[in-house]
Amino acid sequence: MFANIKYNNIRKKLIYKEITMKKYSVGIIGLGRMGSTIDEEGHPSVILPYSIAAACKKSNKLELITGADLSQEKRNSFQKKWSVKSVYENYITMIKEEALDIIAISTKADVHAEIGINVSNLNVPMIFLEKAIACSLKESDLLKSTCQKNKTIFNTGVMRRFDSIYNTVYKLINDQEIGDLQSIIHYAPTTLLHGHIHSIDTISFLNNDIKVKSIRGELSTSPATWGINKFSNNIDFKNNKLNTDPSATFQILFENGVKAWSIPVGKWGFEIIGTKGTIRTYENEREIILRKADKSIEKIVKGKIFSPYKSQYISEIKPKSATQELLEDLIYAFENQQTTKSNIEHSCEIFEICMAIAESHQNNNSWINLPLNNRETYILHI
Repeated sequence: MFANIKYNNIRKKLIYKEITMKKYSVGIIGLGRMGSTIDEEGHPSVILPYSIAAACKKSNKLELITGADLSQEKRNSFQKKWSVKSVYENYITMIKEEALDIIAISTKADVHAEIGINVSNLNVPMIFLEKAIACSLKESDLLKSTCQKNKTIFNTGVMRRFDSIYNTVYKLINDQEIGDLQSIIHYAPTTLLHGHIHSIDTISFLNNDIKVKSIRGELSTSPATWGINKFSNNIDFKNNKLNTDPSATFQILFENGVKAWSIPVGKWGFEIIGTKGTIRTYENEREIILRKADKSIEKIVKGKIFSPYKSQYISEIKPKSATQELLEDLIYAFENQQTTKSNIEHSCEIFEICMAIAESHQNNNSWINLPLNNRETYILHI
């Protein structure tokens, strides 16, 4: 009897281990930088693996099966580099031929929405779609409705949301280390859809994804300038279309009263200001500085007790590849019937905020409320 109980317990453990160690098959569409080669460029502030293929190889939950690209040279290079059995020119053929759990789309952005819609309609359970998810709100609306209809589990490539640095900052904020959150400032000159999709999503994440009340912003053709009057004539929306991804700055007001700005100087840092302190990330590095009152040092200033601020370096919690974390977040949501950290609804909201900046620019930097009525404006991002 006891032998049977022991045997059954061992069998249950083996079955559980088999379930929990299941590997999910991955196919990649677009076998260039993010799909395959970006790790080779050298990104000292990024925890490797960075590329989708390398993240699949590192994870014990993912199995890289195949890839598709229009370029034969890229297909040949990908197949040799990652030792996959087959590659395809046509991604639809790939999906029909292979039983894939996850499709990662890392093509040029002007076809992101089209491919995402097609992949969802082919009933692939999980999609990782690189940013920006679309070039117009009309496209993103259709992508969202398609994924919702097909119950496609979705994440997009807003990497800081999955980065252990910004998850550590998130925890500091929610642990009230700087008191009540008041404002967030992003530092860096960058473009609207390629760059600010990251900055706005990071700000939203740090503010617990509270809804945006209103937005205003301006566009320019110069990467490091500020001033609507100087550059507005260079931004020409012909037939409601812009054939370039412009530089941008913005101001956002959230429903909880938190304000956010982007300042076009520096190299990708964030300053988070609370009622009792600040948090700073610098130069896209893996460094967090927390400044708050040091209660161990008190002075009397004009009859009031004053504690000077003191800086301290904070170590990130559980450093891990953001790409791997994003892909595994898809699996976690799939297995637990939960939503992802950058689900289709949220991804569309962040994209709409970006498009609202363009709307504000066209209306003399005025405040814009969501949702936008104009869903046709198209900004080419490749």
